[in-house]
Amino acid sequence: MYAELRLSILQMLDSFQTALEQDLRRAHIFILEEKRGYSPAILVGGVRKIVQPKVLPYLSTFTLTNLQDAGAALVFDHFTSSGFLTMRAVEETARQYYCLVTGEPAVMVNVNDDRKFVTLGEMSWKLGKKLELLRSAKSRTGKLGLAVPHLAALCQTYRNPLSHPEIVKLDEDEAIDVFIKGIDVISTMTLDVIAGGTHFEVAPSALDVSWKR
Repeated sequence: MYAELRLSILQMLDSFQTALEQDLRRAHIFILEEKRGYSPAILVGGVRKIVQPKVLPYLSTFTLTNLQDAGAALVFDHFTSSGFLTMRAVEETARQYYCLVTGEPAVMVNVNDDRKFVTLGEMSWKLGKKLELLRSAKSRTGKLGLAVPHLAALCQTYRNPLSHPEIVKLDEDEAIDVFIKGIDVISTMTLDVIAGGTHFEVAPSALDVSWKR
């Protein structure tokens, strides 16, 4: 009796192993690896853990969602998608920062009531001009002097090429760089707003309505 039961179990296990091997051949299997020290678990679902705690409450849902999607794209080797999603998060935060620093809206409305966002390149350029004026007047600049070159570099290296269909690919190193630099510049702009200063045309007390969401 025990011999028959043992034989029956072995036969079922053999059938299961055969079926499993056949199914695995048809399955898509990903081996997830660290990306420059970031674990797959962080990149897929824990991007909040790599954003400074002080900054986190001031980031919009849109920004955090795009950063998380960028991390997931990165770990699954969708490098161009990761760069694009990171820059969406950067642009969202930059629009808020631009409004506070320059006093100008980041959205333009034409005669047909169509809304058009000011491009990241234009925002970066105007923020740079504001920085030059402040320095000429020997006025305090807060973290504007850190934010401007970072935005300009991201815009030149990543956002401009990614906005043109003829340049469609980022490699792994480029995607990791834009992910890290994107989070850094988002943090820099947000910390600048939290600290406040005379370099803002709109008082950072407007956080309640124009920044924190």
